[in-house]
Amino acid sequence: MSLRETVEKIRSNPTPANEETAKFQILAPILADLSWDTSGPEVLFEHLVGGKKGGGKADIALKAHGRIRALIEAKAPGARLQDHVAQVLGYAFHEGVDICALSDGIRWWLYLPRESGPPPERRFAVLDLGSSGDPLDQVCSDLQTFLGRESLLSGEAVSRAQQVRHAMREAAQLEQEMPAIWAKMLDEPDDELVELLGQRVYDRLSLRPAREQIIAVMGNRPIPHTPVTTEPVKPDPPPHPRTARTSTAPDVTTEPVKPDPPPSASPTAVVLWGERHSIRRFSDILMTIVEELYKRHPDSFEQTVGPLKVSDGKRQYVSLDRLRVAGKSPWQTPSGCFVAWKFNAKIHKKRWGELLEAFGYSESDLQLLYDQIPSEAPGSDRLAGRKPTPRPAAVRLWGERHPVRTHAEILTTVVAEVHRRYPHDFDRAVETLRAGEWQYVSRDPQRVRGTRIRQTPSGHCVDINLSARQVKRRAVELLEVFGHRESDLEYLYE
Repeated sequence: MSLRETVEKIRSNPTPANEETAKFQILAPILADLSWDTSGPEVLFEHLVGGKKGGGKADIALKAHGRIRALIEAKAPGARLQDHVAQVLGYAFHEGVDICALSDGIRWWLYLPRESGPPPERRFAVLDLGSSGDPLDQVCSDLQTFLGRESLLSGEAVSRAQQVRHAMREAAQLEQEMPAIWAKMLDEPDDELVELLGQRVYDRLSLRPAREQIIAVMGNRPIPHTPVTTEPVKPDPPPHPRTARTSTAPDVTTEPVKPDPPPSASPTAVVLWGERHSIRRFSDILMTIVEELYKRHPDSFEQTVGPLKVSDGKRQYVSLDRLRVAGKSPWQTPSGCFVAWKFNAKIHKKRWGELLEAFGYSESDLQLLYDQIPSEAPGSDRLAGRKPTPRPAAVRLWGERHPVRTHAEILTTVVAEVHRRYPHDFDRAVETLRAGEWQYVSRDPQRVRGTRIRQTPSGHCVDINLSARQVKRRAVELLEVFGHRESDLEYLYE
């Protein structure tokens, strides 16, 4: 019988009445499916711990190659496990094992007894085998990873447990500290945050709120009746005046005639120091400049960009150190530079000049290229009138709704949610998702190609320099790798 079948049987059977029944009807079959010889010398019941004066017997000790690898303390189903944590940690300390478990058959609490900190901080996993408990795949995967014979012998069990514990501690710190940081940002908003909200309001309503109104909204206070403005419509410029023609001078103008503006709304490429770089979005220009500057000046890069700050004068907008960069979700270049990018076009252009000048270059080294679409070209009307791919306001994944602002956030959301479900198998599984030799997703930024790489809260780098169609395809491929279907991901439009 496989581990999956054993857990399914446990869920369908009545709960054992006492500790001994749980030990032999639940714990022993599970250990057998984890490749332990329950009838031989590998699974020791009532194992004496700490010598005769130690005064204790561990219910189950897992032994292989002459050494105890893990201890399991069994209790009656429904018992208060929290009352027995000190007991199992004490046994594990005396025996010198790296992993121990406390279980009533249905609930499993797993610990790293040799780590520092109080008992709650040494617990790295809680499993519920009940019929309404954790997903079956997760339960089987965690039991195999942390108590499987081969996993314990190879050291993988301890390594993975330490990774999980570290991630849990980081998440707990974020949960504790982030609300206070956010509250302070709302009480004392910086210019960057105020400008961002004001631009979003204008994009939606074509109204420009005053700074006082934005700050009032952030502080959850009544909005003052300060007049709001719409963007003024600029009148057409008057025709250029010309001087009278004379017999000795050619026709001249009092000011140069500007060339016709490019037909596309944003550049499609840039030329920097004679090299052309394709871009998809306006923010790609900043990413390209940062990447190319780092390639030219890797040794002095961090020192040179240090003085370049956002409006608060404290945080940088470019750094190799994520903690020094403003914003909650900076993008990461292939070379590992973190870049704050949530600015309007005017601020972006200012950043280009600051970066180039900091390294001794001129803003004239950067040239923006636009698509030229002749009005008489075949199909030009169709191209000019082509509608952009509509962007969903949110996605629903496995029944849970997630707001998104860009197509790229759809992919990063799928990555984050899949990793949350399968933290132990994620890195190995996504190695198969590649474009040539480059991965779509990886903890190592050197394995991911692209001028726009975003990092998820779990530390995974994701190539987001993609079209809407590519985003959808990669999101579906990621779901399918873990046995899910395209129908699990639903786009929601306003």
